Amino acid sequence: MLDVLLMPGTGPVKTIPGGRENPGEGYRSRFSHADEVATPGYYSVLLRDYDVRAELSATERAGIHKYTFPKSDTSHFILDFTHLYGIAPGGVRWSELKIVNADTIVGGRAVNRWAPGREIYFAMKFPSPFFWLRSFRTRKNWIGRFGKRRGIR
Repeated sequence: MLDVLLMPGTGPVKTIPGGRENPGEGYRSRFSHADEVATPGYYSVLLRDYDVRAELSATERAGIHKYTFPKSDTSHFILDFTHLYGIAPGGVRWSELKIVNADTIVGGRAVNRWAPGREIYFAMKFPSPFFWLRSFRTRKNWIGRFGKRRGIR
């Protein structure tokens, strides 16, 4: 439902989605249907611009993600709280992110779209500590406080 957009990547961090016609100008990635696996309860695709394998599954109340990165010192995630489908001034009522510890973040947001006031919450646990986090909205950095391997922006 586009409520929480999490995008894995490698290389330089891009903080805008970019256009569908030219995904390389933002954090979008090209993919091919030949690289997809889709069965009931499971979806996998290779994000070609980053060489990242994304695997997704779901239960009635939870989504489960697994990302396999190539060996890289520039692996990262973009967590985009402003993303919405279509043009929507005032589409996001509020959003929140809390750092629980070196490998876990929690948060949520409320939107004013097809279900005005709908709230969604999440918890993300990473397999290794992240090295730093950065909020591009507030320009706040949490550098070197967590670990050695992964950045979240």
